[in-house]
Amino acid sequence: MGKRIGKIAIGNLPILNIMILKNDLVTAVTGLQHDRIEMMRHWVGRLIWLMITIHISLTVTYWIGLDFQVMIYIPPQIFGMIA
Repeated sequence: MGKRIGKIAIGNLPILNIMILKNDLVTAVTGLQHDRIEMMRHWVGRLIWLMITIHISLTVTYWIGLDFQVMIYIPPQIFGMIA
């Protein structure tokens, strides 16, 4: 479940990037005002942060629960947690 939440969070990054374009593509397509798009952008960012936090907590809990703590100390896992 933790991996799925992480993949969904990464899948939302293009939406966040489209919302911050300078040409106001979302405003032109939807007809919404800039302040509405700004509010939506902030909430999408917060949602991504929340999903990544849930992802890392579930993943770390999983590896500790299996008593296989070496997975927490190998470089790919450490770099993933830092990212």
